[in-house]
Amino acid sequence: MSKHPTSIRTSKLTAEQLATLVSKTGMNQTEVISVAIDRMYNKEVEMKSISNESYEVLGINPSELTGMSTEEIADLIRKVQSGLSISEPRMTENEIQDAAEKIHKDAALE
Repeated sequence: MSKHPTSIRTSKLTAEQLATLVSKTGMNQTEVISVAIDRMYNKEVEMKSISNESYEVLGINPSELTGMSTEEIADLIRKVQSGLSISEPRMTENEIQDAAEKIHKDAALE
């Protein structure tokens, strides 16, 4: 794959973060930036189009839940909820059930 030169300006903090990532990962700056953009793209674009509910509630693609029952998905949501910090909003049991049903339908469509 050919590379296309791109020039960017960064804040001092971003430059320091980039240098730290290069040092910690062993990747070069181009690789670090490519991985960061790919991860953000997947989070913001691809996963949103797959299943907003599944990705936002569980952080996973609905295809990974294929074959699971609505109750098993609800149990996964409860586990995620139990790991939230005190300041983070929690779902009610009705919200958990509604989300589990929607995610179950999304998984069946995959």
